[in-house]
Order: sequence, then C-alpha cells, then structure tokens
Amino acid sequence: MEAAVDRLIPRDERGLGGKDAGCAIFIHRQLAGPYGHAAGLYMRPPFMPGAATQGYQMPDAPAARYRAGLKALADYVKATFSGRSFSELVPADQDKMLAELETGSITLKDVKGAEFFALLLQNTQEGFLPTRSTAATAT
Repeated sequence: MEAAVDRLIPRDERGLGGKDAGCAIFIHRQLAGPYGHAAGLYMRPPFMPGAATQGYQMPDAPAARYRAGLKALADYVKATFSGRSFSELVPADQDKMLAELETGSITLKDVKGAEFFALLLQNTQEGFLPTRSTAATAT
C-alpha cells in the first residue's frame, strides 16, 4: 500500500509524497472504521452495474474491496515479475502497473482493476489533503 500511494503522489521539490504524508495509514484507519464497513451506505440488493454517474453499486464494503483488490494485484505482480512484490519493483514498473490498473488493461482475478484503482486513488487523495480546523476557515 505504501509503495502504491507513493507512486500515486510522488515526493517532489514542493513536498512530501503519499507515503511520507501518511496516506497509507489514513486508508488503513478509514478501512478499520465505519467507512470500511460501509456504514451509512446503501448496501441492500438488488445489485446491478449502474451508470458511471451512480458510482459503486455492488455489495462489497470498501474494506472487502481493498482486501480483494490488493490480493489480486499482488498475485498478478508476483506472476508477472518472477515472484516479486509490488514494493520490490523499480518505480518505472510500479508506474506501469498502476497505469495498466487504471485503464483496466490488466486482468485481475475477481476484481475490476479500473474500479479498484479509482478507489485507491480517491482514498489516497483524501489522505493527502490537509485537514482544516473550523478556526482556520474563518476569515
């Protein structure tokens, strides 16, 4: 997870990357709480693919989606890169894997790669955004 968030938001001259900013920790904490268990989301059948504007329309909560997505990606990387893990790949190969995941051009077992990528990217961006207190927003 840390290697992926660091490739999605790499460190540069302007600041921290995803790993150093704590994006993976943010995601882990979110998945352990109400968000991870889909509290507050409508999770009743019938389940059917919805339009792109409707968002996710299936029965798995975010924590389950991450478990399946990370396992499927790990299995794919291991099979494609001689038993190595995602974090062991050189940055160019990590970027290639993430780009292919984003476009859905790699086939993961039981997981839609593009949907998993969108979830990972969204949560990484949420973890990267600075938190603001109500006092900081006052003018």
